[in-house]
Amino acid sequence: MAESPRELLAGALSTVLAPEQLKHLIDEVLAIEKVVSGDVTCPHCGRKAMQRVKIADAKAVALALPDLLNQAYGRPGESSERTDPVNFKRLTLLEDDDEVNARLTQLHENSIKQERERAAAASSSSSNGGSKG
Repeated sequence: MAESPRELLAGALSTVLAPEQLKHLIDEVLAIEKVVSGDVTCPHCGRKAMQRVKIADAKAVALALPDLLNQAYGRPGESSERTDPVNFKRLTLLEDDDEVNARLTQLHENSIKQERERAAAASSSSSNGGSKG
């Protein structure tokens, strides 16, 4: 089986970058700075001036972190298993216990009926899927 592009890239980079260089690269990414201008007032004469300073670029670091994590550990997997949809049932409280029990019994019977229908649909779709010509 052929290697994945990620494995090929990792192999190529392992020959180019030493572990120390890779650590330094990650440190540099996490220490991204940007230059901004700010107004300052001279403490001696009181004149205002604009000065450019470097500050940490939190947004760039926050955007780089998911990419680094995806490269290191891969993307979180999605479940390929089919899950049944969530059915919400509204229950109304009634005065009489017999009415409540009758409703609960009806809900249970409906649930069993739906499970049988899903099982029948799944078995018919799997038998139809194998007979394509």
